[in-house]
Amino acid sequence: MTYDVSERTVHFLEPSGRPWPPIDGAEPITFESDGNDGVMVWSVTVEGLPLLRQHTASASAEGLHVRHVQFFPTKIRGIAYGQRAAG
Repeated sequence: MTYDVSERTVHFLEPSGRPWPPIDGAEPITFESDGNDGVMVWSVTVEGLPLLRQHTASASAEGLHVRHVQFFPTKIRGIAYGQRAAG
């Protein structure tokens, strides 16, 4: 699944016909993001409450849908460390 984050909203790009659980803010969800920019490596998990803001039923000719979920973080955990130069 492909996603993008902006202003506390997660924008999911999903195949059409894929079932989704209800998103009503009652149950927390967790995201993990890992990255490596050549200098630092990190892994962060964010837990919070979701709220479905909008669902675009026909976002593209390929039959993909966009689901906009606003996210209210309650816990953030992570680790970051520098990489050693290859020698």
